[in-house]
Amino acid sequence: MQGPGRIGFATTVPEEVRLFDSVQFRVTLPAADMDRAKAWYAEKLGLRPVEEDEFGGAWYETGDTPFLLYTSEFAGTNQAAAASYSY
Repeated sequence: MQGPGRIGFATTVPEEVRLFDSVQFRVTLPAADMDRAKAWYAEKLGLRPVEEDEFGGAWYETGDTPFLLYTSEFAGTNQAAAASYSY
């Protein structure tokens, strides 16, 4: 894709090279304290979980983009996962 400041990027990609067409990209955000994080998302952004999973994670939706807020001892250290792919 080409756009402002994106010199050198191809405008088309051959079909056989489209690696991520068959996977779903998911944003995952770590939190050291889930109760505090959920309160922040509710109070500051007006977001409430649309689903909570059996591991204590909370799924949110913003427009067409879902994201998972999950407990991690690595939150804030840049060692936690920020995205994942599923097939």
